[in-house]
Amino acid sequence: MLMTPKYSLWQNLARFAAQRDYQQLNHINARVCPYTEEIPQCTPRTSQVVTIWIPEAAIRAMHEELLREHGGLSGAINEPALQATLAKPMQPTNYGSPGLAELAADYGYGFAKNHCFSDGNKRIALSAIDVFLQLNGQELCAQEADAAVTLLAVAAGEIDQEELASWIRSNMQALPAD
Repeated sequence: MLMTPKYSLWQNLARFAAQRDYQQLNHINARVCPYTEEIPQCTPRTSQVVTIWIPEAAIRAMHEELLREHGGLSGAINEPALQATLAKPMQPTNYGSPGLAELAADYGYGFAKNHCFSDGNKRIALSAIDVFLQLNGQELCAQEADAAVTLLAVAAGEIDQEELASWIRSNMQALPAD
């Protein structure tokens, strides 16, 4: 299992989404992004399955928390790259029913390759993969060292998006029932 801070903002976001506790989601969104009262954007993947996307405000907050915890350069955000990275996972759902691993790979590959932030792109890529899976009832269960090596390989161009999706698929499991 990945080593992420306990009770962090995004883990609470994921936990409340998994429980479909929309009142708590609205409370978290109000804290992260006070100008919105919306829950994370949801899109039907099939007639019975709804995908919960990571809100932009949560990504920004996650990135800030990762920099505080692990260090790194804060700086200008590449807004077009950030918007493209957040939108990309939503596109395939318009043309079919991709699996969660493929959608998580869209987030991970996008953050690792698009350089949305001055620093911490691989960290936010891994966090986005894990949070997206948690929001949708799964979790990334890879060893931290394996996850780090995988994201380094993605950033270096040694692993493509399909290979990342395959790695995610082989390292994800359903969240335990509470």
